[in-house]
Parts: sequence; C-alpha cells; structure tokens
Amino acid sequence: MDFAGLPPPIKHDELSETIFSTCVLCGQLPVDGYQHECGAVCCFQCWKQKVFEVSEERKCPYPHCGTRVKRKHLKPLRVTKAL
Repeated sequence: MDFAGLPPPIKHDELSETIFSTCVLCGQLPVDGYQHECGAVCCFQCWKQKVFEVSEERKCPYPHCGTRVKRKHLKPLRVTKAL
C-alpha cells in the first residue's frame, strides 16, 4: 500500500518537541504519525501494516470508532513544541 496521496509526515526530535498522544496500535510515541478524523493516532507503519495491508475492511483501530479508514481521512500528526 502506497501513501503517495498523503502529505509527508512531520518528524519529531524527542529532545525538543513533545507529542501528547500515543499510537493506538503499538502504545508508543507515534513515529511519523498520522491522525484519523476521529482522533485516533497511529505510527505510519502501524496504519500501513495493521490497517491497510491486513484487512479489506480497514476499520479504525480506535475502540470507540470502528469506521472504515480511507487515506483521505488521515492527516499528518501535528507536533507541539515543548515549552
């Protein structure tokens, strides 16, 4: 699965920036994270490997959502600078 239609993810430097969410699938700080319109945040690789490549249903992994995920529903994760 190619994410060519998405804008490039925002990279973060753990020493200078803080992310206030964890990946819904792996539980870690999102690496090249994308956020679904429901608010679910996942690493790029988690979206790709566990949602888009595994199931034709492509259900959102967020427990209270479960809607079908399309690439246009994913936005690059916004990175907030630490104060």
